[in-house]
Amino acid sequence: FMGKKINQLLAKPVYPYLYGFAFLIFKSSVYFGSFDLFRAFNFLFLFCVATCLFMFLFGKITRPALAGIPTVIIWASLFHVVGVAQLFHYPYAYIPIAFYAWFYCFVLFVLSVFCFVSARRPFPASAFFNRLANVFLLICSLVFFLSGVHNLDKTKTEAREHYHGPARNLDLNLKKDIVWILMDEYGSSASLSDQFSFKNPLDSLLQEKQ
Repeated sequence: FMGKKINQLLAKPVYPYLYGFAFLIFKSSVYFGSFDLFRAFNFLFLFCVATCLFMFLFGKITRPALAGIPTVIIWASLFHVVGVAQLFHYPYAYIPIAFYAWFYCFVLFVLSVFCFVSARRPFPASAFFNRLANVFLLICSLVFFLSGVHNLDKTKTEAREHYHGPARNLDLNLKKDIVWILMDEYGSSASLSDQFSFKNPLDSLLQEKQ
């Protein structure tokens, strides 16, 4: 019974929503250590609302079973336009407006052709396509998630080895013998005294700790 329910669910066009989820996991996989759950929830909520509107709109223009395809095309053109520009050797820091104009004209042309053709020709394999797309994006999301967990563990290991050396029965709760304080753009005590008449208590504090 449960397998039948899952099969019925996979036969539905859920993949446009899964695309946003997979994209979020993919983009966050490098930054799992600073992952913000609240912002992620807001992104998914707004993404699902906009996707629902796109699905409704394209369901009226073309066949409802195929409304997910132009929806994914729109999201892909928005999310990956910079990557496409880099394929044409444009630098990341500067992409000319002309490229955006030509690129989105091409996207509109593809959408128009797809809607015109799909509205006049049946697509009996839509359920199979939905299952294929849904399972593919679920697998991609799982792979991206595991990659993010691996990157997070690797980052923690590198940081631990950088500060404490290779891990060999290391107790992180032990007090450190040496504390390295790096003052970024912090004036010297003499400069602070001469220019601002400020007596820096840090010198005497550190001398007392010796």
